[in-house]
Amino acid sequence: ENKKEFQHFLSKLGSKKVFEATIASELLLKSLQQSTMNVQLFRALGGIEAIQSQLIKHKEHALHVNLFNILKCILCQDRLSFHHWIHTDPTTSLVTHAKNEKYRMLVLLLMQKLIFWDSEEIVDGFLEFWSGGLMRQVFAACFSEKETKAMSVLILGRAIRNNTFLVRFKNEVIEMLKCVANYIPRLVEDDIAEQKTWIGGLSGLSMTPVARKLLDRSFWTIFLPLLDFLHKQGKESMIDDLLAAGMNFTLDSTNLSDHGMEISEKLVGLCGNPTFKKAPLLLNRVLEKCPNTLLAEDKGQFASLLKVIRSQADLQSDSLSTAVKLLARTTAKSTQARKWVVKYKILDKLLELLECNTVATESSKPATAILSNAALSCAHCFQDEGVCKTQQTDVVDTMLKHAKADKGLAIQQNAAIALARLATNSPVLLERLRELRGLEILHSRFSLPEGGT
Repeated sequence: ENKKEFQHFLSKLGSKKVFEATIASELLLKSLQQSTMNVQLFRALGGIEAIQSQLIKHKEHALHVNLFNILKCILCQDRLSFHHWIHTDPTTSLVTHAKNEKYRMLVLLLMQKLIFWDSEEIVDGFLEFWSGGLMRQVFAACFSEKETKAMSVLILGRAIRNNTFLVRFKNEVIEMLKCVANYIPRLVEDDIAEQKTWIGGLSGLSMTPVARKLLDRSFWTIFLPLLDFLHKQGKESMIDDLLAAGMNFTLDSTNLSDHGMEISEKLVGLCGNPTFKKAPLLLNRVLEKCPNTLLAEDKGQFASLLKVIRSQADLQSDSLSTAVKLLARTTAKSTQARKWVVKYKILDKLLELLECNTVATESSKPATAILSNAALSCAHCFQDEGVCKTQQTDVVDTMLKHAKADKGLAIQQNAAIALARLATNSPVLLERLRELRGLEILHSRFSLPEGGT
């Protein structure tokens, strides 16, 4: 019965009466959407060729839209149909309709399916079409329009991950990337749907060095404005996607350092929200790439940092690791920062972490880094005689435990520095150190480092 029905639809699609063909296309689309088996039967009856023929023949808008949706439905549901389609050279009809802006998005949807199918044979088909020039004409037409630019960038981001494509069409890719770079500063003006597509495209582009190099400046220029906009809109999943793209763009960036302070300030706030899993990872990468980046001397920033440190006790936490690393770097340079660490009881939290945990050579890297930077931050604060005199004697016990850690761990040195300052600034704590026979530990350690580990 389905076979007879499809044959009837095909005959009606060829009708000279556009109204009849339009009605038949609507009914056919509904039938194909019901099951993959219907799609496979339609392919066996020569349906793909019939649709392509009608696309070239008919000019009426409603019928065109239906025919494109039928073709999209077929190609998205059935791999064999898609495989058959790419070997029938449909690009002539694609180019014809891409010249009309009404159909460009539909054309792009078909191109997107072509390049995103997980099949080497289909990727080869894409390369073949592009080599012929017709697909490039389609893409150029779509790339030049604001309404279809975002989808074009998404497709380009996937295409250039194929090394054969990138090598063969490198000059064209570079020209397209320059267009992308010029448009990126206007991303905040786009609607949310386009921004989502753009972020997906930038994520794809960020996986290749040539794209990262050409887009580096424009990406970091728009990063914070776009992040702020998405945050106000409550688009959490899009924010994490943007942060993931940022991770890749840091790999060989020469412009990140121009924005390091502002970006780190924003990311500190995000680190306190477990939804943004990429925030601490990106912040850590920013700190690595921008060694002079410190936490701003701002109460709001320290409130955000305190929130992260107070809410975390897990020594495997990326958020805690990054927060303590930033704190160690900042307290090394800023007197005001050290005062706020004491005032807002961050010092108490750090000492609690050190009291409750130990590290050894076999300890995990995050745990070792957290405790080492915690000890270093404490050591920075113990430069103040007043701070040292407020400490109880058990702080000596805690620091001495870590100063005796396995040889080669940075926490040895950092805890020893803290002990030296405690003993220098407080006679009571010096006496406690003598009682525990800890003075010899101080003679076997190095001088104070400038920043965190």
